[in-house]
Amino acid sequence: DAENPAKLWLADFDGNGTVEKIMTRRINGKDMTIAMKEELTSQLVTLKKENLRHADFAGKAIQDLLPAEALGKAQVKEANFFQSAVAINRGRGSFSLLPLPSALQFSCVRALADLDLNGDGERELLAAGNDYGFVPQFSRLDASYGNILKIGENGELQAVPGRESGLRLQGVVRHLQTLVLGGAPHLLVVYNNAAPELYKLPEIQVDLRN
Repeated sequence: DAENPAKLWLADFDGNGTVEKIMTRRINGKDMTIAMKEELTSQLVTLKKENLRHADFAGKAIQDLLPAEALGKAQVKEANFFQSAVAINRGRGSFSLLPLPSALQFSCVRALADLDLNGDGERELLAAGNDYGFVPQFSRLDASYGNILKIGENGELQAVPGRESGLRLQGVVRHLQTLVLGGAPHLLVVYNNAAPELYKLPEIQVDLRN
């Protein structure tokens, strides 16, 4: 949040002509580095020469690891909102940011589709995502099997539990596309490093009655 932002510090901290990029997050009022000790010391020879023990490194903020003069010259970018959200157009150039329901915050959202999934004339949002491209210590974002969102009269969004919808899109979804084939609506699901899937919408058998 605004009081505890993540930060990206950009500078040539060791004077070797290369700009280093160090990410931190605020913990107990201190800007703690996200990179592990081996990652950071491999970038900054000055830190490697200090021969810090892991236990010592774990308790040090970036202000403890680097001189104040070097940090003072750094370009610092802050970020304080990491939820997946939609921007609601209220008209006249006014938008409000609406975080998606908590069920969608367990992974990333890479694709959205606005469609009528069960043929009742009401529109729903279908969201899908996942991302396997992180370094090992961050694991990977793989907790999404796709999510269906009901849209309320005032634009509010309600997630339909997976146990009710039966939706199961497995893998890294990069794109969702609605198509009309043979006069019938279809959904094309495009994955990363996997074959696409094509569904005739009534065949998804989603139950939104509850």
